[in-house]
Amino acid sequence: MQKNFSFKGLTRSGDNLLAADGECMELVNLRVADGCLSPICSQFRETPLAAAYSKIFWHAAAEKLLCITNDDGAVVHIYDKDYSLIRNSHTGTAVLYPQIYRVKNIEFLGNIAACITDTTIYYLIYDSSKYRYLGERPPMPEISITYDSKAHSIVSDEEFEAGVTVAGNSSTLKWGDVSKGYFDQCIDYLNSDGYYIDRALFRYALRLFDGSYICFSPIIYVADNKAVSGMGRDGNNFVEEAVATGSNVSKSKYKVSVQGFLPSFSFRNINLEAWKDIVVGIDLFTTGSILGHKVEKSGRYLRGEYVYSVDGVERY
Repeated sequence: MQKNFSFKGLTRSGDNLLAADGECMELVNLRVADGCLSPICSQFRETPLAAAYSKIFWHAAAEKLLCITNDDGAVVHIYDKDYSLIRNSHTGTAVLYPQIYRVKNIEFLGNIAACITDTTIYYLIYDSSKYRYLGERPPMPEISITYDSKAHSIVSDEEFEAGVTVAGNSSTLKWGDVSKGYFDQCIDYLNSDGYYIDRALFRYALRLFDGSYICFSPIIYVADNKAVSGMGRDGNNFVEEAVATGSNVSKSKYKVSVQGFLPSFSFRNINLEAWKDIVVGIDLFTTGSILGHKVEKSGRYLRGEYVYSVDGVERY
C-alpha cells in the first residue's frame, strides 16, 4: 500500500507515537526544501559586539565590517569578517581613526571607504592588509598661467566701397555689409590654434577614477593686456583699414586684424602619491573667449548719407 503525505516540519519528541505524519521524529539540523529534507547551512557563531551601532557596513573589497557607533561621537569601529574587533596596536582602543567622528553614512568605491558627515568626507583606502587614512581631501596643486599674444590679419578678396548699402539700393555690397564675416574668419583662425580673444575664465579640479570631481579651484580670470602692433583688447583688438589698389579711389580692398592670446598652464606642488588609486587626473575648465566687444555690422547717419562707422564693435 502506498501513502502520500507532505512534510510538516520538526518535532522535539523522539517518540514516534507523538509525532504526526510528516514530522521528523528526531531533532536534527534538517529543513524542508523542494519536497525533501536538506541539511541546514552552517550557522554564524554568535559574537558580542564591542558597542551599540547605528549602522553596520560590509566592505567587500577589504572583507571588513565598518560600524558606526550609536552615540553622539559616531566614530567608526572595524571588524574582521569573523567579527573580531580590530584595535589600535599601541593604545588598544577600538577607535583606529579618532579624527573621523560624527559619521552619518559610509560608502565604498572599490577599496576606498568614504566616511560621510554633515560637513565633510573622510577617506580611507584599504591597502594590502590594512586601512590607510587619507584625510578629508587631496592636497590641491597650485597653477601658474602665462600667455602670448599675436594678431592675425586677412585682406578681403574683393574691392568694396566704404559704408553700408542703403535700403532700396541693394545692387552693390559695401564694406559694412561684409566686414563682420572677415572678422569672424580671423577669430575662427585664432580659435583653431587655441587662442582666446579678450579674456576668459578658468578653473581646475581633481578627477577621481569614477569620473567625478573633487577640490575645485577658485575661478581664475585671465585678460589679454599685451599690445601687438598698437592693438589691445576691448575693441582695440579688432582693427580694419582700407588698402589702396590702384587708381579707383572709390573702391579698395580692406585688411582686418584680430588679436588673441594663447595661455600656457603649469602646475607645482603636486603631491598626490597617496591618492594615486583615487585621483587620476587634473582637468581644466574654461568659458572660452569672453569678448568685451563683439563685431557687428554697424552704421550711422551722417550728412544725409548712411556711411559705415569704424566704431563697428559693440559691447555685450
